[in-house]
Amino acid sequence: VKVVVFSSSSHFARELYRNLKSDNGTDSTFAVLEGMDSDAVDGDVTRFRDARCNAVLICDRSGEEGLNLHFADTIIHADLPLAPTRLEQRIGRVDRYGRTHEKIHQRIIIPSDHKSSPWYAWFQLLKQAFCIFDEPVSEVQFVIRKLRQEIALAMYRRGATGLHSISDR
Repeated sequence: VKVVVFSSSSHFARELYRNLKSDNGTDSTFAVLEGMDSDAVDGDVTRFRDARCNAVLICDRSGEEGLNLHFADTIIHADLPLAPTRLEQRIGRVDRYGRTHEKIHQRIIIPSDHKSSPWYAWFQLLKQAFCIFDEPVSEVQFVIRKLRQEIALAMYRRGATGLHSISDR
């Protein structure tokens, strides 16, 4: 199984990489992190692809574009960016031409799954209104761009309730 973990935080991604590498070794833990040169990135992606055992590739925001990871099985979103297009970019690293696996398994880590949590409401909006985890949103990206400010204000002013009201629309 090949798992890609995305995090917006370079600090979190580096710590996760360091801990997993310490626990699992260098043969199964790889990274694409801010500040790595292109040779190091290419080397880690190649070693991740060629790993004969279970492997994980930790990516910070720098790994959200330009990588071809069609051979990976699972994506773990360690956070949910407030820009739906960033999530689509993450998914697009794995959902690419040449993919031989049928389905991409995705897991999302949400700080709270309580219905009153703004992060849970944001996840629900992404999942139910935008269907971002089921289909590409590129066709509606202009609508999403227009809604971004409205979404941010709703979250800021009314928290989860504000996001639920947008989701209903």
